[in-house]
Amino acid sequence: MARPRPIRIGDFTAIPAPARMKAHRPNCQVCGQKYDIISSPFAATDQAFIIVDEVIHHLLARRWCMEQGIDPHDIANLISICQVCHGRANRIEDRLWRGDIVGFMTEMRRINFPVERIVAFAASVALKFEIII
Repeated sequence: MARPRPIRIGDFTAIPAPARMKAHRPNCQVCGQKYDIISSPFAATDQAFIIVDEVIHHLLARRWCMEQGIDPHDIANLISICQVCHGRANRIEDRLWRGDIVGFMTEMRRINFPVERIVAFAASVALKFEIII
């Protein structure tokens, strides 16, 4: 039986434009996919395209950081990723809300997220996160 989604406390706050611009990269920092409009390899014609958009993502969830009294929009907490990697990461973030830091770090490593950056940001704001091997 699946666990219910945890309640995420706090209101939405947009990432400030200067931080968004500093975090921007031409490729996903997890899978390396270039942000672009590309032809679909499964298309029957040359008219079918796939759009790979950039998402500026918080390494540690925005609302979770706010609940901890941490500025979520610190540039060290932002990463440029594609929509696919963003969807994977969002599902894993629920572990933070449940207090499962070990599970969060383990799953982020499993999907090739740069957990070293998560640990570095956590250390910079005096949180204790261990790298799970």
